[in-house]
Amino acid sequence: GHKPDATASLAFAPGKSLHVLPPSASMMEIAWALERKIPKVFWRGSSLADTHEGVGPTAFVGAIANVHDAIADSCRRVPRVQLAMRSENMPGGIPGLDAALSSLDIDGNCNADDLRALNLTLDVQGAGYEPAWFQHRGVIDVAGAGSHSDRYLRLASTSVVIILETKMRGWYSHKLKPWVHYVPATPDDLHERIAWVLDDANRDEQHRMIHEANSLVRSMTFDVEAARIGKAVSHMTCKPE
Repeated sequence: GHKPDATASLAFAPGKSLHVLPPSASMMEIAWALERKIPKVFWRGSSLADTHEGVGPTAFVGAIANVHDAIADSCRRVPRVQLAMRSENMPGGIPGLDAALSSLDIDGNCNADDLRALNLTLDVQGAGYEPAWFQHRGVIDVAGAGSHSDRYLRLASTSVVIILETKMRGWYSHKLKPWVHYVPATPDDLHERIAWVLDDANRDEQHRMIHEANSLVRSMTFDVEAARIGKAVSHMTCKPE
C-alpha cells in the first residue's frame, strides 16, 4: 500500500504550508515559506538543568538527594533559564530572540518564587509546534532529554534551526553538519548567530540549509534505520561460520 511521507502529515495543506513542504519542494517554494515567517528566533522549553541533558529526567529521581542544593543559585544557572533571560523583552536581551520557559522541571531546579525573582513567567500557550514554533524564521533546539523527536520536527520544518550546543550528543548528532543542516551556537556567540538568521543577506544560504535539513530527516525512515540497526546488531553478535 501507499506509505505517506512522514513529514507531510505535519503540514496544514501539503504544498501550501509555511511549516512543512513536500519532498518535491523547490528552492523557490522554500524561499516563499521563509519570506512569510515572523522575523524572530523562537524557543520554548522546560527548566531542565544542564546536568540532565541527554538523559531522561526520571532517571535522576531518587538518585540525587537534593539537586537544588547541589547547584549554587540553581535556577539562575540553568542554561535554559539563562536562554529565557536573554529574550529581547528582558533587560539587555538579544534583539529578535523570543525565548521563554513553558514549564518547570520535575527535579525542582526552579520554582515559582525563583521565576518571580528573575522576572520570568511561564508561557504555556507557546509550547506547541503549530503555529507558535514554525511561524518564526528561526527556532532554537537545546540538546537533551525530550529533544529526540523535537529536533526531527524542527529540521523537517521551513525554519532555520539553531542548535545550542551542550556537552551531550543529541538526536543523530553524527549525521548533522554545522552550517549545512543547522546553525551551531554557544551561549557566547548566540547573539551573532541570531543576527545571522535574521539578516536578509544570508537568505540564499538559509534556503540551502533548510533544503539539506529537510532532505536528511526524510532519508531517515523507519525501514532504513531499522535495517541499519539490525545490520549493526548482527555484526556485533553473529560470528561468521
